[in-house]
Amino acid sequence: MELKEQVKGLQGVVGVYYRNLYTGETAGHLQDKEFHPASIIKLPVVMAIYKMAEGGKADLGEKVQVTYDKRVPSCGAFNAFTDEPWVDIKTLCNLTITISDNTGANMLIDHYGIDVLNEQFKEMGIKKTHLERLFYDDEMQEKGYNNKAVPEEIGFLLEQIYTVSYTHLRAHET
Repeated sequence: MELKEQVKGLQGVVGVYYRNLYTGETAGHLQDKEFHPASIIKLPVVMAIYKMAEGGKADLGEKVQVTYDKRVPSCGAFNAFTDEPWVDIKTLCNLTITISDNTGANMLIDHYGIDVLNEQFKEMGIKKTHLERLFYDDEMQEKGYNNKAVPEEIGFLLEQIYTVSYTHLRAHET
């Protein structure tokens, strides 16, 4: 069954992007449309920070304090802490990706700034995916500010992760 036929039956507006990394074949449905993402926006945030670290603009060992007032609900390890720990940027990145930690993501966005991260997104080749607010920032959301993600651009980032990982693994096989 063709991709567009499969998404027709789904409720809501759905964007899909597919790329076969071996043949280069692509398919999509609304793949270049901006969507209000949930946690998928965490992927470009963490990738941007690692790119900045690679260029000497971020220190993954730098520590920040996770204070009670910075904690947000839902996914995350920090809500289980009984104190206000100092955590390095690398740990925040790891928690943001591995367990979708919302507090960790907000700490990273707050620390580097929305404008800096959005500029880094552009440097990474993603033009329409961008941040407008933190997670659980109801005030900004009520004013109409929402993060945006584009399926094709997220696919591009996932392809980069695969390519770097595959190249790294192949280099260690020889």
